Amino acid sequence: PLVVNDDRFLVTSNVETALKHLRYPDTARTVWIDSICIDQRNVIEKNAQVRLMGNIYKQGTRVVAWIGMENEEEDGIGTQALD
Repeated sequence: PLVVNDDRFLVTSNVETALKHLRYPDTARTVWIDSICIDQRNVIEKNAQVRLMGNIYKQGTRVVAWIGMENEEEDGIGTQALD
């Protein structure tokens, strides 16, 4: 489980991998991850938060769309598509 402010969250292996790769080794880093920050079981909250996501992304210093780890077969195809 992931622990944030003494609260425990179960996260997917994809989110766990992203956090491990994006974290800073020696300093705190603020991240907003929709699957953690939005109660996925609450349809009303999800609908309200989805309407705010455009502003959340616009106000971010950097936006990362994690699509998983690159493997040898894909050879950077996801990154190339974003360029």
